[in-house]
Amino acid sequence: MGVTRREFIAGIGAHHDAREVGIVKEIVTAPTVFGYIFGHDHAIAEGFLHDGYSNSQTVQTATLPSGGYWGDIGYALFRTFDDRAELTFRQTDFYFNRRWADRPRPKNWQERVRMHDGRRVTFWYDKPGNFYKG
Repeated sequence: MGVTRREFIAGIGAHHDAREVGIVKEIVTAPTVFGYIFGHDHAIAEGFLHDGYSNSQTVQTATLPSGGYWGDIGYALFRTFDDRAELTFRQTDFYFNRRWADRPRPKNWQERVRMHDGRRVTFWYDKPGNFYKG
């Protein structure tokens, strides 16, 4: 049975990956933390944090790219529900290196933007039973 009372659940956001700043154990062992969102890696990505392979607790992660320089250009919409939270990325363009400003954009430019636009990460409030032992 998962956490059902909203006032006791929490998502955490920061600039750096939790592994980089050494706070994985604190996040994973907190009984009410359901997700960790960070942006330093400048690319859309999903994953999990865990405190060692024998630990049954995991926390889902999502990386949000920056809103411009070096990454996707757009914004994110974060919505909460009774059983989950959803992070939806809305992309309007992709960063193009300033040194290449006079060059034509690659042929697949708009396809890349369309591929990322609307990408969604769902954070379920239940932590998986034991993600690594199946």
